Amino acid sequence: MAEIHPDIHYGDDYVLLGMGSVISTLKSSIRVAGRTLTAKEELHTTIFSLKFLVPLISSALECDTDVARQRLVSEVRNTLAGQPISAEDLPRDGEFRILQKEDRRSAVFVPEGRPFAEIFDMTSERLGVVLPLQPAHVTLFTDDPQGRGISVSTYDELTALSQPVSPTMVATVAAATSGVEGVRI
Repeated sequence: MAEIHPDIHYGDDYVLLGMGSVISTLKSSIRVAGRTLTAKEELHTTIFSLKFLVPLISSALECDTDVARQRLVSEVRNTLAGQPISAEDLPRDGEFRILQKEDRRSAVFVPEGRPFAEIFDMTSERLGVVLPLQPAHVTLFTDDPQGRGISVSTYDELTALSQPVSPTMVATVAAATSGVEGVRI
């Protein structure tokens, strides 16, 4: 089996692509609409949200969630072994958006296009289940006391929960993300 890039991390609920090799320096905080958002200590983009996809796979394959989780993780590993990705592969063009869910806010970078579409298509084919493509985004700042971002599982949810930052805010976020190598907004 091919070596999977060390930036890929498997957790209980997510398969993540670590962004530390691309994003090295953020200011400690920014102000957004009268709120202080603190820089995240660990930067990543979620490739697969297992907590979102496992119930869909379980239903489609008529199996329990443990079996669905094992199948998904196995096929993700197989797909990524044949189609390796790294943080450097994520598009640098995109936009900054403010996510809001209930009383929480996050400032995120959303890369242009749909960078994980091929990986989703390949994994879907291996599973025999059509997986909805999940939106790539990197949470840079958050007002969550535990430093968590806001999970979004679909492009519709990303659109509903977020708005592009204003031109004034773009300057604030861009200045705070001076360590984001090559990002263009």
